[in-house]
Amino acid sequence: MQQNRQKRLGWSAGVLMGLFCRKPRSLSDAELHKTDFHPNTQKMGLRFTEQMRKVFRLQWLRLK
Repeated sequence: MQQNRQKRLGWSAGVLMGLFCRKPRSLSDAELHKTDFHPNTQKMGLRFTEQMRKVFRLQWLRLK
């Protein structure tokens, strides 16, 4: 009985949130580019050896 009541309460809360919650507005291309994080190891103060660069280079390259 208690479990059935919890299910109904959760379902009704989900329906109400779906009806009354505001959806986030979509971002324009310029705003997306502005908020995109471009990691730069030099700005972070990190130094990588060539051996580490060889290991991670394939992950850094974005092949499409």
